[in-house]
Amino acid sequence: MHIIYLTLLFIIFSILSCKPIKSNSKNDYDNDFYTVDRIVFDIIKIKAGPEISNYWVDMPTFIFCNESNMTPGRMKKGISYWKRLGYPISSVRYDVKDEECIRDPVVGEVMIKLVNNNIPIRQNLAVTRVYYRTDTRQIQSAIIYVIGGFSNYERLIEHEIGHALGWSHYRRHYHIMNPDYKSTGHDSFGLSYASYSRNIEYF
Repeated sequence: MHIIYLTLLFIIFSILSCKPIKSNSKNDYDNDFYTVDRIVFDIIKIKAGPEISNYWVDMPTFIFCNESNMTPGRMKKGISYWKRLGYPISSVRYDVKDEECIRDPVVGEVMIKLVNNNIPIRQNLAVTRVYYRTDTRQIQSAIIYVIGGFSNYERLIEHEIGHALGWSHYRRHYHIMNPDYKSTGHDSFGLSYASYSRNIEYF
């Protein structure tokens, strides 16, 4: 009798100890706590690239005048910068004598020369004048005026050649077309010749 009583107690204890205990943890795979992660799409607005004000149908001849006091290395770096971006610049004349630079550029030329008293350069290190047809905005010629003491500054001629090609200022830090010289850099975002050609289609 005593053995039967002990056996019944053992069976009851075993049944009670095996009863599952419901967990309140949210980590359990229980329908009461099942959640679905929401996918959130962030829309990143990319600022539009640089724009051109006017353009060349065919690449011009670049004429670097001796009077600009620019070193041959600086001249070549300025042209190479834009060639690397795909611009088919093929005609460049370096160290042109001052006698020839007295004249203004003719159609199809960009002349780089020393600034004179008739040009309101103000606090700028250089100024570019672009002559274009108002009906089509096609550039006919351009003059880049530089101050002799600053003509060899890094990135200066690259920036001005950009204007001579028709590119406007672009306020992006370290961009070559940034209007503030101290904020310029070698960032050429949006300036490839492919971009140039696409911009022309809107004129």
